[in-house]
This record gives sequence, C-alpha cells and structure tokens, in this order.
Amino acid sequence: VGANVLLPGTTTGTTTNAQGGFTLSVPDNVTTIQVSFVGYATQQVPIQGLNTVTVALVPGSALDEVVVVGY
Repeated sequence: VGANVLLPGTTTGTTTNAQGGFTLSVPDNVTTIQVSFVGYATQQVPIQGLNTVTVALVPGSALDEVVVVGY
C-alpha cells in the first residue's frame, strides 16, 4: 500500500492501492517505470510491450545508527 510508481524523468505517477495494484497511462515512447517505497530499494522496471507488470520490492540498506538531535 502506498508505493510510488512514476514515469522516470517526469512528475507523472500514482501510488498503489490497498492490494498493491495501480493504473497508469504510459506514452508509447516510455519503456520503464520507477517503483519506490520508504525502506525499500528504488527499482526501474521494464514495461515495453506489457499490459500488466508484477513488481516485488526489495528491502533497501538498513541504517546501523540513527542520531536525533533536539533543541
């Protein structure tokens, strides 16, 4: 839920619904989409010639330490 799906190099995109599904109109000259979500690696997914795409998110690099400074 809530993964970002964008056309690379543009601000055109959408987010996934409760089932992880999404609909996005893609021009003929676009061959990849970019999928990202906090805590997971951003992926460039090839879509050329496809009507349906299945994407499995891969966990990103975890932080070893977090420093919080408050004033």
